[in-house]
Formats: sequence, structure tokens, C-alpha cells
Amino acid sequence: MMNKLLKIFGFKKFGEKQYYFPYFFYQTDFEKSLKKIGSYKVEIEYDSKTKMARSLIISKDDKETRIEFWERFFISDNGKLIKWKSDEQEKVLFTIINLKTLHKLLEFSLDISLLNFGENKYQFLDELKDINEFVVFCRREDLFYNIEYFEKYVIVTLNPRTDKILIQKFDWFNIKGGDYGYVWPATAQKELSSGDLHCKGMRMNDFIIKTDGKIVLIK
Repeated sequence: MMNKLLKIFGFKKFGEKQYYFPYFFYQTDFEKSLKKIGSYKVEIEYDSKTKMARSLIISKDDKETRIEFWERFFISDNGKLIKWKSDEQEKVLFTIINLKTLHKLLEFSLDISLLNFGENKYQFLDELKDINEFVVFCRREDLFYNIEYFEKYVIVTLNPRTDKILIQKFDWFNIKGGDYGYVWPATAQKELSSGDLHCKGMRMNDFIIKTDGKIVLIK
């Protein structure tokens, strides 16, 4: 019935919304998501010299957790905060927080360079088993192109429920959009009915990655 309504009225249903602090972060929207779980105080801490946002503080009673500059994150539908950041060594550091208690459940590092292109079997820990499929962008140095200045990004789809990780080359961006340290893909949100990824990136138009790999720019 829901799928019929989506087709008739054109409504779109999305998976968990990703944020990239502080660039793609909408405090009102985020606080609305938090209210579904409980009552929290949300504050942004600023650097005293640069006046730029330095960290996001989520607190409740006498406990708190922080989102640091350049971290990506989302709230799972079962009340967990999943945040991550990547380094230049192709590792993605994940932290899982139980928002109900603000207790850190898990911290682990995923080395992208050890995974094959295509689908990989990966044994996710129990703390991740109830988290829906989500996508991250990161660099992978063993991508080779004919032009030296091309970027080296991959699309990493993590599915803890099925113990699978899919690694795909992001050729469209690497060949056409690469500008190292200035332009990069940041967040992805899945449209559940179609499987398309609605994405945002730094200093670039929003874009959609279709299930057939085609890119649609949002102008």
C-alpha cells in the first residue's frame, strides 16, 4: 500500500540522513531527530581565535558526547549515533554511541585497502548488526588513471545486517570533479524506493548516484 501511495503522489522515502560537521549540518533538523529518542541539549563550540565551529556537543543530565570538525554522522532508527572520519592511509575510524545513555558502544577502524573491489564478506561486530545499510566516501590509492591529477575516491556501501561491504570506483568524480583538498564528496542518503543515493559534496553541486551508476547533478 505504501509503495502505491509513493508512486501515485510522488512521495519519496529516505534512509537515515547523514551530516558533515559543520558544513552540512542543520541544527534544527538534527534536534528534531533527537527528540524522537529523548530530551537533549545541543551546543556548538567555537574556536576562540578563528570563530569557526570546532565541535558539536550533545548532552543529557551530566553526560555528553561530541562530534568533532570534519566528522560525518547519522542517527540510526534504533537510537544509535554512528560517526566516522577517514585518514590519508585509507582507514575509516567509526564510533558507535548509544544515544539513550550517551555511552560509547564501539570504536573500530576499517582498512579500505584490504578489501576487494566489488562485494566483500565482512564480519561486523554485534553492536552494528541492527544498523541499516549506509554509504561512505573515502580515498583508495590503488586506483590508477591516465592523468596524474585525477582523484581516487571509492563509494563504500556497508551492510552490517548481511555482513557485506561493496567497494565501487567513483569514476565520475575522480575523472571530472577531482581537485585534491578543495572538492570532495561528503554525504549520501539512500532513497528507499529506488535505491538512488542523494549526495552532497564540498564546493560542488548536490548530485544523485542512480542505481545504474549514472550521475544526475542538482542545480
